[in-house]
Order: sequence, then C-alpha cells, then structure tokens
Amino acid sequence: GWYPIRLEHFQQNGTAVIELRFEGPGQSKTIIPSTHLLTRLPAAPKVESVQYDAGSNQRSLIRSITIDFDAQVIVDAGSFVLTTQSGSQVALNDPVLTLVDGKTRAVLTFSGDHVDGTGSLADGSYRLSVLSTRVRDSFGNALDGDDDGVAGGNLVDDFFKLYGDVDGNGVVDRRDFAFMRQAFGRSSDDELFNAAFDWDNDGVVDRRDFAFFRSNYGRRMG
Repeated sequence: GWYPIRLEHFQQNGTAVIELRFEGPGQSKTIIPSTHLLTRLPAAPKVESVQYDAGSNQRSLIRSITIDFDAQVIVDAGSFVLTTQSGSQVALNDPVLTLVDGKTRAVLTFSGDHVDGTGSLADGSYRLSVLSTRVRDSFGNALDGDDDGVAGGNLVDDFFKLYGDVDGNGVVDRRDFAFMRQAFGRSSDDELFNAAFDWDNDGVVDRRDFAFFRSNYGRRMG
C-alpha cells in the first residue's frame, strides 16, 4: 500500500536541517537515513547485446533474436519492431522475458509471411528496432537505445539472413560448401552435425537440405 512520507525542515542558528520521516501501520515516525536515499538517478538503461540465433556468426538460419539489457527493465507491449528492407513488418510472437544476473533478457521469435515452416526468417535483409518509449527502468528512465548517454533514442540494428551462409560473410561460397560437406549426413547426436544447415529442422543434414543449399550457392546479400 501507500504510506505517507513527511519532509520536515528546521533552521536554527543559521544551520538548516531537512529530515525525511516515514510513518506507517504499526510503525511510529522514523527518520529515513541518508544512506538509504539516492543522491542521483542511475544512468538510463541500454541494450548490452543483440544475438541472432543464439549468438553464432552464421546467418543461414535465424529462428530467434536474443536482446540483453544492461539492467532490469520494464518491457511494454510493442517494444520490438522487425521490418524487411522494403518496410514490411514481420509478425513477432510475445517476447520471452527472463532475468539473467539481475538484467533483463528478451528472446524474440517470429510468425507470418516472412517466416519459413521451421520458424526461421526467410532470406532477406531486415531491421530490428527497440523503442525507447516502450522500455524503461524502475526509476522511469527511458532506454538509451542510441547509446549517446541520454535517455531516449531507439536501438536500430540492420542484419540479413541467407541460408547456407554459415560464416556470416554475406555470400554462400566455397567455404560454406566445405562446412556443408563436413556436416552432410550427420544427425544431431553427431559432434560434426551443424544445425545451421538443417533447413527443415528434422535433426539431420540430408539431401533435402543440400538441395536448398545448392539453389543458394553463389548468392550474395547486398
């Protein structure tokens, strides 16, 4: 519940004293020690990191985006916006919010027209925005999304998805083919299995996955 806090000001012999007192049910007037008061508000919260598909460099399959904040924050509905290069909005499922070492983590997944049957984004260029007007800390500080040291400003991050590009260099090339060859025929219980090539998410890198890889071979983003 809400309880009154009384601010009392005394002045005697040129010396001013301000006392902050708390009074509640079963609690007589008590002075709140200065050590319990904040002399200044903490810095505005920021985004600590953005990780695509659990943080790997690959851009072959992106089934989630993980956003770590540098503090515990309040995340309102509509805090995250994902659009294609042409400006079409990608439907986002409700974010999964957890606390990791006292900091908020949000995991985004996708649905709708820009997602394949396994939950990965389709090939293309995308823009992720985290809106400062929808994210704040417990003191009311808005997100410092543009990292300029001042509350406010959205975080904007451009990225791409390209099946077969396991090293994230923007092209499906010979190096990716070497990784595919190593992973081909491997199942998820094999240490050489590479989930980034498992297009249909059936637990094995097989001919169907290779067919999609072959159709993308030589393709370049940008």
